[in-house]
Amino acid sequence: MEKVDVLVIGAGPSGTMAASMVNKNGLKVKIVEKTQFPRYVIGESLLTRCMDHFEEAGVLDVLKEQNYQVKNGAIFLKGDERCEFEFSEQYTKGWEWTWQVPRDEFDKVIADKVESMGVEIEYQATVTNIEFDGSDSTSLMGSYEVFEQSNALYLFKNQLRYNREDYLQPCSHGKWFWNDESDLSLSYD
Repeated sequence: MEKVDVLVIGAGPSGTMAASMVNKNGLKVKIVEKTQFPRYVIGESLLTRCMDHFEEAGVLDVLKEQNYQVKNGAIFLKGDERCEFEFSEQYTKGWEWTWQVPRDEFDKVIADKVESMGVEIEYQATVTNIEFDGSDSTSLMGSYEVFEQSNALYLFKNQLRYNREDYLQPCSHGKWFWNDESDLSLSYD
Protein backbone atom coordinates (compact mmCIF):
# COMPACT_ATOMS: atom_id res chain seq x y z
CA MET A 1 0.00 0.00 0.00
CA GLU A 2 1.38 3.38 -1.02
CA LYS A 3 1.60 6.06 1.70
CA VAL A 4 1.40 9.78 0.89
CA ASP A 5 0.76 12.86 3.01
CA VAL A 6 -1.71 14.35 0.52
CA LEU A 7 -3.67 12.63 -2.22
CA VAL A 8 -5.03 15.05 -4.83
CA ILE A 9 -7.93 13.73 -6.90
CA GLY A 10 -7.87 15.34 -10.34
CA ALA A 11 -4.98 16.82 -12.34
CA GLY A 12 -6.78 19.90 -13.65
CA PRO A 13 -5.47 23.37 -12.77
CA SER A 14 -6.87 23.37 -9.21
CA GLY A 15 -5.45 19.96 -8.42
CA THR A 16 -2.02 20.65 -9.88
CA MET A 17 -1.81 24.07 -8.19
CA ALA A 18 -2.70 22.52 -4.83
CA ALA A 19 -0.22 19.66 -5.34
CA SER A 20 2.57 22.05 -6.31
CA MET A 21 2.04 24.21 -3.23
CA VAL A 22 1.87 21.20 -0.91
CA ASN A 23 5.02 19.76 -2.51
CA LYS A 24 6.85 23.08 -2.06
CA ASN A 25 6.07 22.80 1.65
CA GLY A 26 7.83 19.43 1.94
CA LEU A 27 4.89 17.01 2.06
CA LYS A 28 4.70 13.89 -0.09
CA VAL A 29 1.88 14.41 -2.55
CA LYS A 30 0.42 12.35 -5.36
CA ILE A 31 -2.21 13.25 -7.95
CA VAL A 32 -4.58 10.66 -9.40
CA GLU A 33 -6.39 11.55 -12.63
CA LYS A 34 -9.12 9.41 -14.20
CA THR A 35 -8.22 10.34 -17.79
CA GLN A 36 -5.05 10.49 -19.86
CA PHE A 37 -3.72 13.95 -20.75
CA PRO A 38 -4.16 15.77 -23.00
CA ARG A 39 -7.94 15.46 -22.78
CA TYR A 40 -10.84 17.60 -23.97
CA VAL A 41 -12.23 19.97 -21.35
CA ILE A 42 -13.86 23.41 -21.42
CA GLY A 43 -13.09 26.43 -19.26
CA GLU A 44 -10.50 28.23 -21.35
CA SER A 45 -11.17 31.81 -20.29
CA LEU A 46 -8.98 32.75 -17.33
CA LEU A 47 -9.33 35.61 -14.88
CA THR A 48 -6.44 37.76 -13.69
CA ARG A 49 -6.51 36.37 -10.14
CA CYS A 50 -5.23 33.05 -11.55
CA MET A 51 -1.90 34.65 -12.37
CA ASP A 52 -0.92 35.01 -8.70
CA HIS A 53 -1.65 31.32 -8.14
CA PHE A 54 0.40 30.29 -11.17
CA GLU A 55 3.30 32.35 -9.87
CA GLU A 56 3.03 30.96 -6.32
CA ALA A 57 2.85 27.38 -7.61
CA GLY A 58 5.95 27.86 -9.78
CA VAL A 59 4.30 27.32 -13.16
CA LEU A 60 4.00 30.90 -14.46
CA ASP A 61 7.25 30.88 -16.46
CA VAL A 62 6.41 27.68 -18.35
CA LEU A 63 2.95 29.09 -19.13
CA LYS A 64 4.47 32.32 -20.46
CA GLU A 65 6.65 30.24 -22.80
CA GLN A 66 3.49 28.85 -24.47
CA ASN A 67 2.57 32.24 -25.98
CA TYR A 68 -1.14 31.90 -25.24
CA GLN A 69 -3.48 34.63 -26.44
CA VAL A 70 -3.28 37.58 -24.02
CA LYS A 71 -6.62 38.75 -22.65
CA ASN A 72 -6.88 42.33 -21.32
CA GLY A 73 -10.56 42.31 -20.42
CA ALA A 74 -13.93 40.70 -20.95
CA ILE A 75 -17.26 41.56 -22.51
CA PHE A 76 -20.51 39.98 -21.35
CA LEU A 77 -23.58 40.12 -23.59
CA LYS A 78 -27.22 39.43 -22.72
CA GLY A 79 -29.69 40.34 -25.41
CA ASP A 80 -29.04 44.02 -26.15
CA GLU A 81 -27.15 44.55 -22.88
CA ARG A 82 -23.38 44.81 -22.92
CA CYS A 83 -21.02 44.87 -19.94
CA GLU A 84 -17.31 45.51 -20.48
CA PHE A 85 -14.43 44.97 -18.07
CA GLU A 86 -10.89 46.24 -18.61
CA PHE A 87 -8.51 44.37 -16.32
CA SER A 88 -6.26 47.45 -16.06
CA GLU A 89 -9.06 49.44 -14.39
CA GLN A 90 -8.54 48.31 -10.80
CA TYR A 91 -9.15 49.45 -7.24
CA THR A 92 -6.24 47.39 -5.93
CA LYS A 93 -2.90 46.29 -7.34
CA GLY A 94 -3.00 43.16 -9.45
CA TRP A 95 -2.46 41.62 -12.84
CA GLU A 96 -3.77 43.64 -15.77
CA TRP A 97 -3.92 40.72 -18.18
CA THR A 98 -4.37 36.97 -18.34
CA TRP A 99 -4.76 34.37 -21.10
CA GLN A 100 -7.32 32.69 -23.26
CA VAL A 101 -6.07 29.09 -23.40
CA PRO A 102 -6.70 25.79 -25.17
CA ARG A 103 -7.49 23.80 -22.01
CA ASP A 104 -6.30 20.39 -23.24
CA GLU A 105 -2.82 21.79 -23.93
CA PHE A 106 -2.86 24.17 -20.94
CA ASP A 107 -3.69 21.46 -18.40
CA LYS A 108 -1.00 19.16 -19.83
CA VAL A 109 1.66 21.90 -19.66
CA ILE A 110 0.86 22.54 -15.98
CA ALA A 111 0.72 18.83 -15.13
CA ASP A 112 4.07 18.18 -16.85
CA LYS A 113 5.67 21.09 -14.98
CA VAL A 114 4.32 19.91 -11.62
CA GLU A 115 5.61 16.40 -12.36
CA SER A 116 9.04 17.85 -13.10
CA MET A 117 8.92 19.41 -9.61
CA GLY A 118 8.66 15.94 -8.06
CA VAL A 119 4.89 15.39 -7.83
CA GLU A 120 3.80 11.96 -9.07
CA ILE A 121 0.72 11.91 -11.32
CA GLU A 122 -1.01 8.63 -12.00
CA TYR A 123 -3.25 8.87 -15.06
CA GLN A 124 -6.22 6.62 -15.81
CA ALA A 125 -6.73 6.03 -12.10
CA THR A 126 -10.33 6.40 -10.98
CA VAL A 127 -10.98 6.78 -7.27
CA THR A 128 -13.80 4.37 -6.47
CA ASN A 129 -13.98 4.68 -2.69
CA ILE A 130 -12.49 6.55 0.24
CA GLU A 131 -12.63 5.24 3.79
CA PHE A 132 -11.76 7.41 6.79
CA ASP A 133 -10.52 5.79 9.98
CA GLY A 134 -9.99 8.91 12.08
CA SER A 135 -6.25 9.35 11.57
CA ASP A 136 -5.85 8.90 7.84
CA SER A 137 -7.76 7.70 4.82
CA THR A 138 -7.61 4.80 2.44
CA SER A 139 -8.49 5.44 -1.19
CA LEU A 140 -9.28 2.61 -3.57
CA MET A 141 -8.34 3.25 -7.17
CA GLY A 142 -9.23 1.19 -10.21
CA SER A 143 -6.23 1.65 -12.44
CA TYR A 144 -5.92 -0.36 -15.65
CA GLU A 145 -8.35 -2.92 -14.19
CA VAL A 146 -6.11 -3.36 -11.11
CA PHE A 147 -7.26 -2.03 -7.75
CA GLU A 148 -4.68 -0.30 -5.59
CA GLN A 149 -4.84 1.31 -2.17
CA SER A 150 -3.28 4.58 -1.14
CA ASN A 151 -3.19 5.95 2.40
CA ALA A 152 -3.21 9.72 2.82
CA LEU A 153 -3.34 12.03 5.79
CA TYR A 154 -5.12 14.69 3.73
CA LEU A 155 -7.24 14.64 0.59
CA PHE A 156 -7.85 17.39 -1.92
CA LYS A 157 -10.64 17.11 -4.46
CA ASN A 158 -11.72 20.16 -6.38
CA GLN A 159 -15.11 18.87 -7.47
CA LEU A 160 -17.47 16.91 -5.26
CA ARG A 161 -21.21 16.48 -5.85
CA TYR A 162 -22.42 16.10 -2.27
CA ASN A 163 -23.55 18.36 0.56
CA ARG A 164 -20.91 20.07 2.70
CA GLU A 165 -22.41 18.30 5.74
CA ASP A 166 -21.33 14.96 4.21
CA TYR A 167 -17.72 15.95 4.86
CA LEU A 168 -18.05 17.06 8.44
CA GLN A 169 -17.11 13.54 9.55
CA PRO A 170 -13.79 13.47 11.41
CA CYS A 171 -10.94 12.52 9.12
CA SER A 172 -7.29 13.35 8.80
CA HIS A 173 -7.36 15.65 11.77
CA GLY A 174 -10.40 17.33 10.24
CA LYS A 175 -8.67 18.18 6.96
CA TRP A 176 -10.80 17.63 3.86
CA PHE A 177 -10.35 20.18 1.11
CA TRP A 178 -13.20 20.42 -1.33
CA ASN A 179 -15.21 22.45 -3.79
CA ASP A 180 -18.21 21.63 -6.03
CA GLU A 181 -19.00 18.40 -7.96
CA SER A 182 -17.74 14.93 -8.99
CA ASP A 183 -18.53 11.29 -9.47
CA LEU A 184 -16.59 10.27 -6.36
CA SER A 185 -18.31 7.85 -3.98
CA LEU A 186 -17.42 7.96 -0.30
CA SER A 187 -17.93 5.55 2.57
CA TYR A 188 -17.16 6.05 6.24
CA ASP A 189 -16.15 3.49 8.88
